[in-house]
Amino acid sequence: MIKENVINNEQLSATAFSRQSVVFDDIYASNTIVHYKRERVRNHINQYLPPKSNILELNAGTGDDAIYFGRQMQNVHATDISDGMLKQLVSKVKKNNLEKRITSEQCSFTDLGMLQNKGPFDLIFSNFAGLNCTDNLAHVLRSFKPLLASEGLVTLVILPKFCLWETLILFRGKFKTAFRRFNSSNGADAHVEGVHFKCWYYNPSYVADVMKDDF
Repeated sequence: MIKENVINNEQLSATAFSRQSVVFDDIYASNTIVHYKRERVRNHINQYLPPKSNILELNAGTGDDAIYFGRQMQNVHATDISDGMLKQLVSKVKKNNLEKRITSEQCSFTDLGMLQNKGPFDLIFSNFAGLNCTDNLAHVLRSFKPLLASEGLVTLVILPKFCLWETLILFRGKFKTAFRRFNSSNGADAHVEGVHFKCWYYNPSYVADVMKDDF
C-alpha cells in the first residue's frame, strides 16, 4: 500500500507539471525572486565545479538550469518524471544547439537505479524543491553514491519545515497556511493546474544525517 501511494502521488505530480509545462516558462520569466534564487544556486555550483564536468540533474523541468550549465561547457544529463516538461526541455536544447552537451531521460528520482545513463557524475543537482514531492527522501539520497565519481558533489534545493515569511501569514489569520510545514508528516496538500498531490518538508539536518556515512 505504501509503494502504491508513492506511485500514485508521483503520477499525480507528473500530470500536474506536464499540464503546466507549456506555460511554465511564461509564468516565471519575469519573476525577479526566481531569477535571484537561480543565480544564487548557479554561483554556488560554479565555485566547485570545473568546466566539462558531468552533471546529473533531477527534476530538470523545462531545462533552464540545464541550458545554463550546457552553455558553461558542462555536460548535463537532465531527468524528470514529467513527459511534458521533458518535451519542452528537448525543444529548448535543440533551439540552443546544445545536443552535444545536454542529454535527457524520463526517470523519477525515486527510481535512479533504473537510469540508463549511470554516470559516473561529478555533480548530482536538484533545484526548486522537486525533491519535496516524495515522502521517502532517504531512499533518494541513498541512491546517489553509486552514480557519483569518487570526488562527486551533491547540490540540492529542498524546502525546510520552517519559513519565516510563511509563518508570518499567521498574523493575517491564515493559520492553516502558516503551520502547514510543521504539520506535514502525512504530506501537505499542493495543487498545480487543477491536480492535487502531496508535498513533504525536510530540514538540512535530516539530509545531513541520512548522508553522513557516505559523504
